[in-house]
Amino acid sequence: MVTIGIAILSLVISGFALYFTQLRGASIKLQLLSHPDTWSLQLMKEIDGRQQYVQAPVSDATHCQVSGSANALVSNDGPKGGAIWAVETTLSNLPAPCITVQRLGLNPVLTLAGNTSVPSSFDFIFRWPIENALPVLTALKSPPQSILLAVSYYHHAFLGRARKATSEVKVARADMWAALLDHAQISHCDIALVAARPELDQSFHQAFRKFNLSTEERQSLWQGLWMALQEPQSPLDYPVDEVTGSIRLLFRTGYAASTVHSDGSRATLGMIAQEHRELVLAATDVLVKVRYSLGLGG
Repeated sequence: MVTIGIAILSLVISGFALYFTQLRGASIKLQLLSHPDTWSLQLMKEIDGRQQYVQAPVSDATHCQVSGSANALVSNDGPKGGAIWAVETTLSNLPAPCITVQRLGLNPVLTLAGNTSVPSSFDFIFRWPIENALPVLTALKSPPQSILLAVSYYHHAFLGRARKATSEVKVARADMWAALLDHAQISHCDIALVAARPELDQSFHQAFRKFNLSTEERQSLWQGLWMALQEPQSPLDYPVDEVTGSIRLLFRTGYAASTVHSDGSRATLGMIAQEHRELVLAATDVLVKVRYSLGLGG
């Protein structure tokens, strides 16, 4: 009886050993190792309402975008090869109206041989309209709520069946904000200018709606405002060209940035120049206010 029992036990052990070393299928797991250490702010412009975006200067941007890359480990503890697919990243607890954006060109299938592991990384991106720049940036610097980062995916499980799984990590909003400030300093991105953009939009339209200006002339005045804010050491000048009846906006001596004609009268051109000069001064005050509200100093 003892001999029979030992034989049965040996068969059971051999069966388990065979299963775990040969017969068991893939056992794949994706694990996020940590949240991104670096977060960057990009300014994007939507192309013709097609939900396609390209990077743009703050004066032309329609959306703000924040991105970071998190390290992960994909491992297969099973003896046979398998794969993960349909990978999707999400961010939860974002301030409204932010939405998660999937990185285009994400590899849809990652295959692994048995008993192997590979390092990987996944991009987490969220975007919001630039008219909400100040409230969103203010919310990002406000503790204590954390943002949840998740990667969901399908993988081969028991008997080769597909199963959905998720790996998650959290990042404190204060940590994300600090990383954004660090990257902004390196990339020379003025976060205060981004946050002030909606208010400057409104001030600009109020200042020039009473003038008969073409789209190109409005764009020239708009760009002139941003050049003045970004290059305060080069003050604007508004000489009138008597021949063409236009204002030339000069940012540096000898360099003409743009011209504005309107109705060509000297009185109108003088009022446009005065409005623009006052707008630049008012915008400077707006920047000071925004910097204070975001704790960015002077």
